[in-house]
Amino acid sequence: MSDWIQKITDQSGELTDEETVSLNKLLASYFERPVLFTEEGLASFAEEELEIIHDTMKGLILTKASLADIQSITGNPEIDYPQEVSFGSIDKAPPAR
Repeated sequence: MSDWIQKITDQSGELTDEETVSLNKLLASYFERPVLFTEEGLASFAEEELEIIHDTMKGLILTKASLADIQSITGNPEIDYPQEVSFGSIDKAPPAR
């Protein structure tokens, strides 16, 4: 098993069922095929694709973890921040390296 697959399967345990469904839909749209966070489900992806999957998942996890900090930094209780982390649109072409 590749390191990317191990990292993705480990990280997937930090997602709620709703987040998993949302992330699956987003990534399936991007890659134009299903994305399942299992060893078997990820085995057909290239290393570069696995890195995109990993980084997208990690971004969601880090955003969730940082939301309370972001809210406390402003110090303004009048601001009604969203309580849900979700994705906007995603470009089909991966960034140039």
